[in-house]
Amino acid sequence: MERPPVPKGEMKLLSRKEIDFAPGENTFGLRVFKEVYGLPDGKTRTYWKYQKPDVVMIAAFTTDGKIIAEEEFQPGVGVSYLKLAGGNVDEGEEDDNAAIRELREETGYQAGSIELISTIAHDSGRSDAKVLCYLATDCKKVGEPEKGITITLLDPKEFWNRFMIYLLNDRGKTHGGSNSLKCIAPAMHKLGHL
Repeated sequence: MERPPVPKGEMKLLSRKEIDFAPGENTFGLRVFKEVYGLPDGKTRTYWKYQKPDVVMIAAFTTDGKIIAEEEFQPGVGVSYLKLAGGNVDEGEEDDNAAIRELREETGYQAGSIELISTIAHDSGRSDAKVLCYLATDCKKVGEPEKGITITLLDPKEFWNRFMIYLLNDRGKTHGGSNSLKCIAPAMHKLGHL
């Protein structure tokens, strides 16, 4: 059944309650809330929202301009696929430090310079979580990648083509990689590759 449109005017938050959906479990920062809003016509509408840590994604380029791509099994979609390094911002951690840490931990590379290039809503209809897109340049190998991650260095055009082939194949299947796509597009545009 289709919901009627929200009447024009200001909505007001009437109540917000956290729902303990997994008592005693480590939910890795995931929290669930029930919010009730008052509508301009006097009715109310309930929204279910989730809260999770912000995520950093790093479009990392080596000193010779190759993109540091990784492949790792992703349980959400049940497959491994080509993607950028990234992960959650730990509680109390500065966003820039999370990007530097995730790049180093996952790939074994250290950035010569790193900058935030875009902040994008992860799921604006249901969460306030953000994807913080970073551009890392002049990256040099200083260690080994995290266990279970395979690193591949690709020129920008090859990365883009392989990523697009992955996303466009088997259209009925759910693909992962939207965070990588959110990050690589502005990074490649900024560097003149798009």
